[in-house]
Amino acid sequence: MPDFISLILTAIFLFLGCIHLYWVFGGNWGSDSVVPQLELEGRPAFIPGVGITFLMVLIFWSIAALILAFSGFFQTPIERKIYRWCIAAVSAIFFLRAFGDFRYVGFFKKVRGTKFAYWDTRVYSPLCLLIGILTFYLAITQ
Repeated sequence: MPDFISLILTAIFLFLGCIHLYWVFGGNWGSDSVVPQLELEGRPAFIPGVGITFLMVLIFWSIAALILAFSGFFQTPIERKIYRWCIAAVSAIFFLRAFGDFRYVGFFKKVRGTKFAYWDTRVYSPLCLLIGILTFYLAITQ
């Protein structure tokens, strides 16, 4: 079961990295609904640049590699307990993202009338919660 979960998580992170890479190279599919929007103005709360978007590609793909290494799909000289702590940190980050900042993102957000809020409630926060649960499971069972 942990191997299956590792492969599912790896696929999720590779996919997320690919979407961000698409945006790095100028794609705009979905880009109008992935950044929190100010409630009254309807404009993005911030506009991520190419550099930060590419950094997200590297982070997502690094997490995918971390999960594969932790699950034994390839060997590295790094101690297993370091991997476990890193996986636990990933879990904590995604749990925090799922619960949100209590204003624009997460299950307990106050701003709900935007396109981002719609997708955050239905896709982004549940996905973050799922990732948090699955990475926590990996951290405690392997």
